[in-house]
Amino acid sequence: MGKLVRGGNRGKYERHFQKDDMPSVPDGLEGKILRRVRRLERRRLIVRAGVFGTVFAASLAGLSVGFLSLINSLSQSGFLSVSSLLFSDFSSAMANFQDFLFSMMDSFPVIPAAAVVAGLIVVVWSAAAFWDDVGKIRSYRRLGY
Repeated sequence: MGKLVRGGNRGKYERHFQKDDMPSVPDGLEGKILRRVRRLERRRLIVRAGVFGTVFAASLAGLSVGFLSLINSLSQSGFLSVSSLLFSDFSSAMANFQDFLFSMMDSFPVIPAAAVVAGLIVVVWSAAAFWDDVGKIRSYRRLGY
């Protein structure tokens, strides 16, 4: 493979064209290219905002279902009954604190709580990405693209 020389093709063009006949870049080509790139970027941002908006709505619905499931699991597992001893019979709970703590940990529904925390993380992440993209779309609109 030959060396790549800067302007190496210029000699080939000069053999076929006179100096006055050399092809030139049309006026405004750079502006047209930049406008097209910005339009494509804006279109990509609109699609991305739509995806993140959908993920946000779905994760918000999932978070509410997960929260209701957590409340239901807390009442069915006996966690609320055990933790109410802290308020109704504080001295007995503190006298047997280690047993009380182990029974609270044993009755706590871990899976629904983990689902709520994961849903909350996805809600915050998708909301932040959605509003960031909406802000970028608005800035493109202000610039006229």
